[in-house]
Amino acid sequence: MAAQLATGLTVFAEQADVTGYAVTVNSVSVTGNEANAIDVSVSTSGEYTAYIAVYNDDGTLSGIRLADVSETGSVSFSGIAFADGQTLRCMVWDESMTPAAEVYTVAAESAGTETPSEAPENGYIVTFDTDEHASVTVYDTQDTTGSGTENAATAYARNSTTGEIDISGDGQVNFVITVDDGYELDSVTAEGGYKNLKLVSGTTYRITKITDAVTVSITTKESSSGEEQEGDGVIHLNNTSIDATGISGATVSGTTVTLTDNAAAYDSTVAAYVYNIEGTLDDGQIIVAASDKASEIVLNLDTVSVTSSTGNALDATKGEVTLANVSGSTSAFVSTYTGTDAATGEADNGVGIYSKNDLTIKGASSDTKIIAKSTYGNGIRCKADLEIGAGDIEVEAGDAIKTDAIDSSNVIETTTDSTTGEISPKGMIIINGGTLELTAGGDGIQADYYLLAANTPSITINSGTEGIKVNTSPADCSYTDENGDTQYVSGYIDINGGSFDITSGEDGIKVADHVNVTGGTIKVNSALDGIQSGVDYLDGSATLYTSGNISITGGDFTIKTHGGTSGSTTTDSCKGIKAVTNLSISGGSFDINSYDDAIHSNYTVSITGGTFEIATKDDGVHADYQLTMGTENGADDDYTMNISTSYEGLEGSVISYLSGTTTLYTTDDGVNAAGDFEENGTYHGTTTASTNELQIAAGPGGGPGGGWNPGGGNQGPGWGGDDTSSYGMLYIKGGRLYVRADGDGLDSNGSILMSGGTVVVAGTTKGGNGVFDKGDKSGDSFKVTGGTLVGFGTTDMQDNPTVSGQGYLNTTTSLTKGTLKNIKLNSSEYIGIIPEITLSNALMFVTTPEMTSGSGSVYSGSISYTDSGKLLGRTVSNTWYGIYKK
Repeated sequence: MAAQLATGLTVFAEQADVTGYAVTVNSVSVTGNEANAIDVSVSTSGEYTAYIAVYNDDGTLSGIRLADVSETGSVSFSGIAFADGQTLRCMVWDESMTPAAEVYTVAAESAGTETPSEAPENGYIVTFDTDEHASVTVYDTQDTTGSGTENAATAYARNSTTGEIDISGDGQVNFVITVDDGYELDSVTAEGGYKNLKLVSGTTYRITKITDAVTVSITTKESSSGEEQEGDGVIHLNNTSIDATGISGATVSGTTVTLTDNAAAYDSTVAAYVYNIEGTLDDGQIIVAASDKASEIVLNLDTVSVTSSTGNALDATKGEVTLANVSGSTSAFVSTYTGTDAATGEADNGVGIYSKNDLTIKGASSDTKIIAKSTYGNGIRCKADLEIGAGDIEVEAGDAIKTDAIDSSNVIETTTDSTTGEISPKGMIIINGGTLELTAGGDGIQADYYLLAANTPSITINSGTEGIKVNTSPADCSYTDENGDTQYVSGYIDINGGSFDITSGEDGIKVADHVNVTGGTIKVNSALDGIQSGVDYLDGSATLYTSGNISITGGDFTIKTHGGTSGSTTTDSCKGIKAVTNLSISGGSFDINSYDDAIHSNYTVSITGGTFEIATKDDGVHADYQLTMGTENGADDDYTMNISTSYEGLEGSVISYLSGTTTLYTTDDGVNAAGDFEENGTYHGTTTASTNELQIAAGPGGGPGGGWNPGGGNQGPGWGGDDTSSYGMLYIKGGRLYVRADGDGLDSNGSILMSGGTVVVAGTTKGGNGVFDKGDKSGDSFKVTGGTLVGFGTTDMQDNPTVSGQGYLNTTTSLTKGTLKNIKLNSSEYIGIIPEITLSNALMFVTTPEMTSGSGSVYSGSISYTDSGKLLGRTVSNTWYGIYKK
C-alpha cells in the first residue's frame, strides 16, 4: 500500500492553502531522530486518521505512520526515523478518506525543537475546586493502594509509573474523592490543557496528557436516603433519567450513560466487563467507550428500549461488544437522528445499533427479541466483525445490517496475529442461528468480506436494493498487510443451513467472489438477479471482473426474478443464478421462474446433481464457454431437469451432455451450441473487445424483430456476432434428453457428435427451422456412433446425421398430436411415439443400437405399451407426450 498511499499524500500535500478543515495540526514532537507525536485541535467531532509521513529531498516517501484521532490533544505514533535533508508532513483524513486538516510541514533541522506546548520549569499544576462536603487525596502514580496526599488543593502532572514531575505533555494526575456521609457526588468536571478525565473506579479519577494548567471542579448533593447509596447492580433507564448508582464504570450525563472497561465490572467467568441494564429511555444513548478496542464488554439487556434523536441509540465507539438479551425479553434501539457531516457534506444519519469494533448479538433463548431501527440510517452497523446468535432480531432501516467500510472509510478494519504478525481483514457477519426480520430501504445485509449462515437461522429480508451483499466494490475495499502491501478484499458467502426469504428491489444475493451453499431453504423474489457472484469494476481505464464462482451441493431453492415469465420489459440482468466465472451444482432442489436466463455463467456451468423446475423468458441453462450436463459414464437419474418454457433450453459454446434427464420446451432452439471462445490457443469466432476469458462472447446477436436477443441475454460482453461467424460444439455421450422446440431442435454452429444416451427431438412445424441443424462451415458435421436418437418435425432445412455402427430410419410420415405412431426397430422391438405436434408431411428420423441396416420402418399394426416401458417425455396439461420402447 505504501506506493499507492504515497501518491495520495503527495497530492494532498499540495492542498496546504485550503482552509476550513475540521482538524488543525498544531505541532510535532520529536525525540532523538524519531517523530513520535503531534498535537491537534479538533473543531468538528468525528473519527479521523492522522498520518506522519517523511519525504526524501527528491519527493519520494521514506516512511509513514498513522493513528486514530477523535478529540483535541496529543496523538502518539510509533516512532518514525527523521534525518537531516528530509521533510516531515502531518495530515489528517476523515472516515471517507477526505482531507480533514491542513498539511503541517517541518524540516529536519528544526524538528527537535517542536513540542506540543512550552511547560513551566516546575511542571503543570492541577487545582481542585471542591465544595464543603468533598475532599481530594492525590497519588503520585496510578497505584492508589498506598498512601497519598490527603486534602490536596493542588497537584503536579507526573509520570504515571515513576511519579516524577512531567513537563512533556504526557503527564497525569490520579486522585480519589471522599464525600461526607449523607452525600454523593453530583458532578466532576475539568477545564484547561488535558486530553481525558476518566472515572477509574468508584470515586477514583485520572486526568491524562496534561499540557497546561487544569482546574477540577467537584460538587456534591445529599443522598436520597441521607446515606451513601450502593445500588442493586443494575443500570435503570427511567424514561427521562438514568440511575447507575453504585456501578463503577458507568458515567451518567443527563439521558446518556457511558460504559467503560472498569476493573470493578470485570467478570472472570466470562472474561469480560459486564453491565446489567433495564428500562426505557425516551430520548438518550447508551455509549460503550472502553480504553482498548479489544476489551470485551457484555450488556445484559432486560426489556431495554432506547430512542435517540441526537445520534446512535447504542453507540459502541471502542471495545468488542456483546448484546445478550435475557430470557423472555424484548429490547429495542431506535435512532431518529439525521444530519450532515460538516467536513464532507455527506449524510451522517443515526444508527440503531452501532459498533466500531466486533459486535455479537444473541439472546439467552429463542423467546428473546432485539429490535434495531433507524429512520434515516442503518439499523445495525458494525465496522468490524458481526456475529448473530439465538433469538429474534428485527431490523428496519435504510440499510438493515451493515459492516460498513466500503461506503465510508474504504479501508477495512484488520486484526493482527500476535504470534505470526499476519494481518487479516475484518468485515465478517456470522449468523449462527436465531431469527432475523429485516426491512430496509437499501440493502438488507451488507458485509465487507465474508458472510456465514449456520446452525439453521431463519432470515426474512425485505430490501429496496440488494437483499444480501458482500463486497461488490472490490477496488474500494482494501487493507495493508504485514509487508506493507495493499491487499484487495474478496467477498464470500457460505450458507450451511437455515431458511432465507428475500424480497429485494435489486439483486437477491450478490457477492464479489464466491457463493457456497451446502444446505438450507432459500427463497428469493428479486427485481434483478436472484443469486449473483462476480462483479465488474474499473481499475484505471480497464474494466476487470472478480472471480465470481458459485458452488451448490445442497439446499431447497425457490427463485423468481423480475416477475418471472410474465415480467415487464427491461434490459437489466434478471437471471435466476448467475456467475461470472464457474457455476457448479451437484445437489439441491430448484424451482426457478426467471425473466432472464434461469442458470447462467459468463464462463462455465456444470450440473451433476439436483432436481430442477425451470420457467424462463430467456435461456434455461446458459454458459458463455462450456456447459456440462452430468458426468462421464454417469446415470440417467444423476439429476432431473424440467424446463417448462424458455427461449432456448441449453446454450453454450461447447455443450457436453453426459448423464441425467432433461425435458424442455423452447420458443426458439432447444439445444444451441454457439459462441466465440478460445480453446487450446485457438480463437474461434469473431474477436470481442477483450481477450479476457471472462469477456468472451457467447451466442449470436439479433433476435426476433431485429431487437435484443433474449436467447443469450444482453448482459454478457461482445454480443452481436452473426451465426455464421460463431463457433459451437455439441457432444452427447449419455443420459436422457427430450426436446420440444419451436425453433431448431439440436443446433450447433459447429459440429454435433452423439455416441450414447437417448435423445428425442419433438421438432418444430415452422419453416426456416430444422429438427437438426449443424454448422455451415467446411468440416462441420453431425455424426451418430451410438445411442438412441428420435427426431420428428418439419422437413424444412433437413440436416440429418451420418450414422455408423447401427441402423437408422429416415422417412416422412403424418403426425397427429396425441395419437400413437409406431416405429419398428427390428423383428421384435418397437418404439411408440406420442407427438406434441400435428404435421401431414413430417420428417421421421430414428436410430438405435437395436436397429440393423435397413430394419427400421413405420409400423401400422397394433402395439401395446405399458408405463413400465415409458422411456422419455413430458406432461403438458395432464397429457403425456414422448416415446415408449418395447
